[in-house]
Amino acid sequence: MQEHYNYCKLKNSGNSNTSSFTSSFVHNDDNNTRTINHKQQTKMENFLYKFTNTDQKELESLLARGFYSAGISFNILENDDIKAFFSRALPYFKLSTRYSLSNSLFTKEYSGLNTVINYLLNETQF
Repeated sequence: MQEHYNYCKLKNSGNSNTSSFTSSFVHNDDNNTRTINHKQQTKMENFLYKFTNTDQKELESLLARGFYSAGISFNILENDDIKAFFSRALPYFKLSTRYSLSNSLFTKEYSGLNTVINYLLNETQF
């Protein structure tokens, strides 16, 4: 009973602004004493991924390249199951529209690839 009282006393004495803790009781047979070990519970903020605008642009670029290189129809982006998949797998990622995939993203990827190819052609000796 004393063990439970000590546990409740420790739990209620904590600050309401801090996260809760877990306790474990260690029983020492030699002198019949108990030691309470407790550690702070890990906060959820430590596990959240910080999704930046740079991450959004990089994923859009990779998605666009995947569509272009595999020849996937842009209509797939309007499929409710695909939207649900991306929403669940990457909740912070804003899925591109068919229009942006076929216009602005395509133009940006084409320009970037064109620059790389021209650089490589200029550096190559024939």
